[in-house]
Amino acid sequence: MMSESPEILSTKVEIVKLSKLSPHPENPRRGTVGVIAESLLEHGQFRPLVVQRSTGYVLGGNHTLAAALQTGMTEIAVTYLDVDDSEARRILLVDNRTSDLGTYDNAGLLRLLQEAKDDYGDLIGTGYDSAMLSDLNAMSEESGPIILGEMSIGQTAKEREDEYFNRAIRTIVIDVTISEYEWWITTTAKAREILGVEDNADLVLRLVSQLAEVPLPE
Repeated sequence: MMSESPEILSTKVEIVKLSKLSPHPENPRRGTVGVIAESLLEHGQFRPLVVQRSTGYVLGGNHTLAAALQTGMTEIAVTYLDVDDSEARRILLVDNRTSDLGTYDNAGLLRLLQEAKDDYGDLIGTGYDSAMLSDLNAMSEESGPIILGEMSIGQTAKEREDEYFNRAIRTIVIDVTISEYEWWITTTAKAREILGVEDNADLVLRLVSQLAEVPLPE
């Protein structure tokens, strides 16, 4: 039952051995452990895990736990909750669901990514890479005149249409679920490395050419 005023369940952060924690056995979420591991190595842990005290099950941060093990960490910051199993399952569900329901201001995301790249020269540890930045920029060009913070003030829809059809490059946009997008991030990075290509456009063209046995146009 929802309370009239939200209760703060815990304010204390503790450092505990990873051996004392377990991923929740009913967690339905499938995350990108490699991306989280890269973030841990680049930035360290900046958000504690949320853990059910009685069982040691992780309710928030199951994939961070897996990434910590992958990187060789032996201790991690946690916040313990004294909740029963029923409440633990509900917290597990809402923690996953709130991530699913989030959306982005694409113009703001592009601006932030570009600033992060300008600051450090790369996007390591952000969960993004230069190829994804290019893809997001292309999607922004498809959906409107806002491109990495630049706004084409006064440009009419007809002028945008003419500008698009006069370009030598076309953009293909696909709709995917959140989980499919997370899978795409890590899998395409590996595939680009294997094939030795720089961006996702080259990757997709190369794969389609190989599967269809039709050479790429000159």
